[in-house]
Amino acid sequence: MWWYFKKFYEDDKIIVYNYGFESRILTGTLEYDKIIDDIKVIKYAENHEKSYNFEQTLLHLIDKYHCPEEKMIAYG
Repeated sequence: MWWYFKKFYEDDKIIVYNYGFESRILTGTLEYDKIIDDIKVIKYAENHEKSYNFEQTLLHLIDKYHCPEEKMIAYG
């Protein structure tokens, strides 16, 4: 399983990423709140359903890679 993330928007409070599930086609959207360190999925990508592993992957993207412009992460 893998996800492809690309930063769409950033300001002092939030970062918005578009993402693709098992694809580079960006059909999902998520928002990271920098102030409260929380992630909110706005829209899941095609063929992707909510899962515990996804939230961990998002935190990994933010913490380890310091909010990159784009990144592909494999899991499993």
